[in-house]
Amino acid sequence: MIFIELNEAEQKLAEYLGKARHKNARNRNIEDRQVGPQSAEETGSMGGELAGCKYMNVYPDLSIPAEGELDPADAVLRTGQTVDVKTTPRTKGRLLAALWKEGEKSCDLYLLMIEEFPRYRVAGFATRDEIFRDETVVDLGHGPVHAIDQEFLAMPPIDQSVEDWQRELDHE
Repeated sequence: MIFIELNEAEQKLAEYLGKARHKNARNRNIEDRQVGPQSAEETGSMGGELAGCKYMNVYPDLSIPAEGELDPADAVLRTGQTVDVKTTPRTKGRLLAALWKEGEKSCDLYLLMIEEFPRYRVAGFATRDEIFRDETVVDLGHGPVHAIDQEFLAMPPIDQSVEDWQRELDHE
């Protein structure tokens, strides 16, 4: 298992951005479409994005979206592939993706991080084709959503970058 711990500065950044994004979205009357339990004002989710980016060795998206903006990607790999980082405090939590993220709004990869703020466990990745399938649609009590159990998520070998691993998968 791979664990990523946020240092004090990263924790403060996660708290600031989580609160700012939450407030921005509520002020713009954007519906909170997140499924399942969420940590206070998105600090845990933002921490998951920072931890995921730290794991992938890419710079996180620190922006607070302006009116009308909706960017589903939390990170962009050097190959140009987009990554949506999903975070859950549930130890056995599933990788969840909303139905509205299908199609042109979808990212190339989805990464699940298990939160125990400020420590996160890297649970694994799914590709867009793996998560957006009819057989992954379930209703967990908040309406239909795509879900994949952790045992079906992939992990790049420890000595290989996410980009190199993804390139290999693309050529299979």
